[in-house]
Amino acid sequence: MHAIQPKYVYRHEWTKDDVVLWDNRCTMHSVEPFDNATVRRIMHRVTLVGEGRPIAA
Repeated sequence: MHAIQPKYVYRHEWTKDDVVLWDNRCTMHSVEPFDNATVRRIMHRVTLVGEGRPIAA
């Protein structure tokens, strides 16, 4: 499959206090196995409405 060629795949090497964002409209993503007993994950979902350009805060 074209989209999963290594040149198009990003794998994040997590370190403390990392934050990763992605756009579900344009990205395929999946989770790699991890130890849920020792690794704390905090996840938030944000949904934007509209097709206009983002406005800087």
